Amino acid sequence: MTTDVDTPPTIKEELNRKTLESLSEMANSHDKGMMSDEAFYQSLTAINLVTCGLIDDDVTDWISEHASQNGEPVVMRRVFRTKGMLVIMKRVMTEDSFVMTKISDGGEPKDSVKSFEDADDPTKTSHVAYLKLISQLLERGFVEV
Repeated sequence: MTTDVDTPPTIKEELNRKTLESLSEMANSHDKGMMSDEAFYQSLTAINLVTCGLIDDDVTDWISEHASQNGEPVVMRRVFRTKGMLVIMKRVMTEDSFVMTKISDGGEPKDSVKSFEDADDPTKTSHVAYLKLISQLLERGFVEV
């Protein structure tokens, strides 16, 4: 019989652990004055871009909370392509909406704002909808570029 101790962590669990360890080290360095506000923000942005959609929501929320305390909020931007169309998804992590821009080959960009201001938890609802729409794009054959 296998116990929890014998079971190796999943990739997601390991990514969460490593992300949290990195965030903790960065926060400690920032708090001690060993890392500037700008370097801290840039590091948070880089970690967010690498781990977006791959880590637990509470870790993403921590990144959002700390990034917004240091000037500008974290912006998630992902680009997808299929034959004849480019889709750019942009979400400011502290806001209750996101923008989807569609560009057909040779056409003008068309923005569509998805707002969740009336939801019980607008920011979280926006985040979940953002990730769901990305999943739907991938299922429809879009490729992330």
